Formats: sequence, C-alpha cells, structure tokens
Amino acid sequence: MSFYYESTVLRAGDEAAEMVEGGVVILYADPIPDALEDVSVVHGPAKGPEREIRTGDVFSIGDEDVEVVAVGDRAHENLSTLGHIVVYLNPDDGTELLPGAVHAKGTVSTPAAGARVGFRGATP
Repeated sequence: MSFYYESTVLRAGDEAAEMVEGGVVILYADPIPDALEDVSVVHGPAKGPEREIRTGDVFSIGDEDVEVVAVGDRAHENLSTLGHIVVYLNPDDGTELLPGAVHAKGTVSTPAAGARVGFRGATP
C-alpha cells in the first residue's frame, strides 16, 4: 500500500540517536523550535497526511517498519499542522498514551539524512 504521509529526513539532532535507542522517535518538520532540535529527527514533508493514522498502520523510517498499535487523539492534528509526532516503540503495558503520540511494536535505527519516513496502511 502507498504512503498516506511521506517525508524526507533532513537531519537528526545530537541526542536523537540516544532517544531512538531508548525507544522514542521524535519527528518534527523544519523549521523546528530550538528547544526540540537536539532530540528530534528533523524532516521535510513531501505530502499528506491524506488521512488519519490508524491502529494497524505501518510507520516506516529508512528501510525499517514498525506496526502502529495505538494512536493519540491529537496525533493527526499535530502531524498535519506541525509535522510533529512522537512514536513510542514497544511501550510497557499500561504506559499512558499521550494525545500527540503513537505507540508501535518493533525497533528502528536513527535514520540518515535523505531517508524516507512516513505512514502507510497495513498490507492486507
């Protein structure tokens, strides 16, 4: 299935790799507030989002995919208006789902500049 949200990584902040290794991917579209630059994967959206993020969708970063298992009620709005979303990977049972966040199963690596990042529907 094709991407309903697609972007290109511009750069990763100095602390972004540590965040990703800890299971938190912070995406923010350029221009980014200075306070978030160091911890974020900064990207330049190419299109979308064409629809809301749904449980069962796939979050792709570089060549790696993870399955979305929960979606906060402001995730779509934040992604649409700011290009901002936080993806928590493999959260513990009972972890609070923040309004602008997505929970996903799987692991990813810190992407290099030029990598594609996006969301697509689950493959049937």
